[in-house]
Amino acid sequence: MSKPKFGRNYARRKLELVLRDLRDYTADEFWREISRIASGATGLPSVEHLKGHAEELEAINLELTKMLLEEGSEKAKLVEALEDIGASWHGVNTELERYMRNVARLALAATASKGVSDDC
Repeated sequence: MSKPKFGRNYARRKLELVLRDLRDYTADEFWREISRIASGATGLPSVEHLKGHAEELEAINLELTKMLLEEGSEKAKLVEALEDIGASWHGVNTELERYMRNVARLALAATASKGVSDDC
């Protein structure tokens, strides 16, 4: 905790002035003044100070959310590309299987015809 910026008596006098002139303050001005008095008397951050940090954190959170959405979009594109590659590979694999079967048939046919010609 920080050290108080001013003494208890000063804070009490300021508070008495604020309460005396309460009708002259808008709601926002009243809370801002009370926050300043409390901050000065206790050494704790004021509402304005905390609000500034909250706004900074909100902006950071917004940026992180945008980044996550962009990454999600990129991941979806990568998954789609991988699915396309998988489908293409399946097609190549099927063609390769057909080719290998034909080579095997031709080899068997050549062996069979050679065996027949050797028997003659």
